Amino acid sequence: MSFDNPFGGNLRVGPSNLLYIPSNHRSPNQWQWSLDIQRELPLSTALTVGYVGSKSSNIGNTVANFNSPDPSSDANFQRRRPYQQFYDDGRVQDLGGLRLIDSYGNGSYHGLQMSLEKRYSHGLVYGLSYTFSKAMGDGEAGGNEDGNFQDPRNRASSRGRFQFDQTQSAVFHFVYDLPFGNGLHGAPGYLIKGWQVNGILSLRSGFPFTVTQSADLNTGGTPIRPDRIASGSLGDKASRQLWFDPTAFRRVTCNIPSRPDLCHYGNSGKAILETPGQRNLDFSVYRNFQVRENVRLQFRTEFFNFTNTPYFGAPNGISFQNINSLVPDGPRNGEIRSLRTPMRIIQFGLKLAF
Repeated sequence: MSFDNPFGGNLRVGPSNLLYIPSNHRSPNQWQWSLDIQRELPLSTALTVGYVGSKSSNIGNTVANFNSPDPSSDANFQRRRPYQQFYDDGRVQDLGGLRLIDSYGNGSYHGLQMSLEKRYSHGLVYGLSYTFSKAMGDGEAGGNEDGNFQDPRNRASSRGRFQFDQTQSAVFHFVYDLPFGNGLHGAPGYLIKGWQVNGILSLRSGFPFTVTQSADLNTGGTPIRPDRIASGSLGDKASRQLWFDPTAFRRVTCNIPSRPDLCHYGNSGKAILETPGQRNLDFSVYRNFQVRENVRLQFRTEFFNFTNTPYFGAPNGISFQNINSLVPDGPRNGEIRSLRTPMRIIQFGLKLAF
């Protein structure tokens, strides 16, 4: 008899959720390699073209739903869990959820990287960088993925592009001290000289996203992917109202008795489609005032997202109006209703250097 067991005996309580760390937990390791070629070009410009790769193993990883049951028409998922009980402090207790923290995650990165840099001369400096790459693997990837797997005991089925992966990324930046009025003095020089313009132009492809549906497999709330029966990409026809083709996906469900063939994990992969890309220009105008020999005042006008171009987030998944619907017919399927970054922001600043 104790405070934990006041009535004595082998008392059974409700299912408990546990956190489990295997005894063979390993430290992560990463191999990186690179090769580049550099070339000096006219006009104080340098070109670099290179390849960068990496391979990561034993990445720390979370499996939030390791004890979730497989799909079944039996809605009592608790009695179908793979691990039913555990022994603790002299008692046998029922086991509910089991969060597994392991070191089995793997990832890889391969990228072509190019940069063009002009060193500062005649008041001008600029640079262009371009990357064509792919980062993919399985697992949580250090927090870049969630810990939910459709089938937690088949990790290969959830291998795909990492959520931070962008296939193409191009960034152009410049700083230019306008040469006007350098020889002027007095009021004309005060108005005309000392101006500087700056800009950063970013062009990037979209992040990957996973098409999901309602949890109809009686697995205890595990995120479910539908069956993929076509590409799903709308190409140039994609819009904010309909970013992908919902009819390219079919419902998987264990709640239609006449369709036991639909009671399985969906075959649609992880991170198979892309969200909208980014087209962003940040632009600023500076005015530099030479107050004294070692004192300078700078007035800034900065425009973030100068062209006011929206950078949309991920679209909705698919949904169904009733339990017997197989083709997505719910509201707002594939619709984008969020922004990744704010619209245009204008700010002013004053900087004193001494």
